[in-house]
Amino acid sequence: MDFSLSENQFLPNLRWLSWHNFPRRILKLSKFSLSNLVILDFTRSQLTHDWDGWRHIKRAKKLKVLNLSRCKRLSKTPDFSGLLTLERLILKDCFKLAEIDSSIGQLRHLVFLNLDHCFKLKNLPKELGTLPALTELLLDNTSIERLPDWWGMENMESRRVHISPSSKAGDSLNCVTSLLKLSLNWTDITHLPDSIGALTNLESLLLRNCYRMDRLPSSIKELRSLTELDLSYSKLIEVPNSMESLENLKAFKLYLSPTSAVLALPKLPESLTSLAIVSYVPIADTDLSNLINLKLLLFIMVPVISIQSELVQVPMPRWIGKLSKLEVLTLGHPNITNLSPEFGALPYLKTLQLSNCCALERISQIPLTVTKLHIIRCPLLTTLDISYLKNLSELYVFGSSIEDLSERALSEDLLEWKINKNYGDNLAETFRKMMCEPHGLDGLLPFFT
Repeated sequence: MDFSLSENQFLPNLRWLSWHNFPRRILKLSKFSLSNLVILDFTRSQLTHDWDGWRHIKRAKKLKVLNLSRCKRLSKTPDFSGLLTLERLILKDCFKLAEIDSSIGQLRHLVFLNLDHCFKLKNLPKELGTLPALTELLLDNTSIERLPDWWGMENMESRRVHISPSSKAGDSLNCVTSLLKLSLNWTDITHLPDSIGALTNLESLLLRNCYRMDRLPSSIKELRSLTELDLSYSKLIEVPNSMESLENLKAFKLYLSPTSAVLALPKLPESLTSLAIVSYVPIADTDLSNLINLKLLLFIMVPVISIQSELVQVPMPRWIGKLSKLEVLTLGHPNITNLSPEFGALPYLKTLQLSNCCALERISQIPLTVTKLHIIRCPLLTTLDISYLKNLSELYVFGSSIEDLSERALSEDLLEWKINKNYGDNLAETFRKMMCEPHGLDGLLPFFT
């Protein structure tokens, strides 16, 4: 590199500068021509908010992407006032970041903001509520405890939304109504503000592992554009009765902990194509027969009674046989004794996974379309006829007492099969992944350990 050049002379056509572990004290950024720079990536660099180089970066009047991931010395963001064209700001894994400069409110073109794993970040500046173009905000694994009450309000007076005394927002704050995705996984958030109902363009709301949040606001029913709602591993004690109004919802994940007060599921929208429910509490009179568009279903009832003789045995819910578009079924229910005849008529079922069905004694009919069959920990199941499953290519049977399956009885078309009456810890991870991945649960289900 010829650093004898005058300032702003080096690499005059530079559009993308990716320099990880940027040598903060060595390189003179003033030598670079930044007038055409569009993307700047300083991942894993030793930068601080008061670094002298920021004043040179403000010369990049065309800058759209700034990546400061893993800048571990960054405790506060720099002044953004000269970066008005910025569209994507990535601050992921800045472990010491605790403050976002108020100048972020000047980034009128900002579409994407990633603050994942900024562990020390507890508060969001009110200026975030003024960003008209923001569509994706990622806050996974931060220390955020609450969203500002002014979220979702173009004009708080006209919306008549209650503002808590602690709110410092002004009466004319614009909101992030353009937001399409809000991710708050693994945060300390305790509740969502009622004003979130005004985020009418929101398509994805992710609240996985929000252990301190026990309920959703009633205004959730206003999120008519919502297509994805993830409440897996969050300890809700109640589910809003207005869920059916989410008429565009496609994917819904729900986890009910032992402390949940939910006695029955509300009616869910028939727009759902993917549903995952894990419950540690008995759910009475569950009927999901209206979910005629469902393609993926995970329905797990975790046994709360350890003595098998105390289990109240029931047949398989008949409504499952009415889900005519179902392609993947993962079922775990300690009380089910058999699979209903209607189940055998499902025309598109490809994957059937039965786990911890402690009372299951027989399977009358498996759909002919099934290509993958996994039976895990069904101790009372002693017989299984798969001779008619001509499309079966994968068979796993573990922790079950099936006696009439032998290598000779298996189809020559089977590409992979394993049969073992024992189920050890070495297999737990394999089957967690196998059963959870189709449903986007990342293999974390405690039920499969």
